[in-house]
Amino acid sequence: MVLIGIAAVSFRGLDQEQVLTRYAVDIQDLAGQARRTAISEGNPVFLQVGTSAVRARDYQLPFADCTLEVRRWGSTKWVSPANFAWRFEPNGVCEPIGLRVIRGDASYEMQFHPLTAMPQEERLWIP
Repeated sequence: MVLIGIAAVSFRGLDQEQVLTRYAVDIQDLAGQARRTAISEGNPVFLQVGTSAVRARDYQLPFADCTLEVRRWGSTKWVSPANFAWRFEPNGVCEPIGLRVIRGDASYEMQFHPLTAMPQEERLWIP
């Protein structure tokens, strides 16, 4: 009976990791696409970050079972975004923000680099 309980906890943690990692990769891909679009078009591009979705001009990345939090550069506090606009400049620079995807007690944190729009730090937390 003990082995069944351990296996159930282990599979639940694996499911959390797969879901959070999938969403994190999707956000990274969308940030890279926004950066490339800003550079190629020569105009700023904005990603609208909400508590349950990230939206580009013609695309929405919904988070049905997760929530998002944002940490602005220089801040130590994670906040729930109220339609936060993440700006990508035509010179390739973006606002260096942190994004956290939360699912239950688990979370995936990413701190994005301003020159590459890719995570420079990542942390996965599964209790």
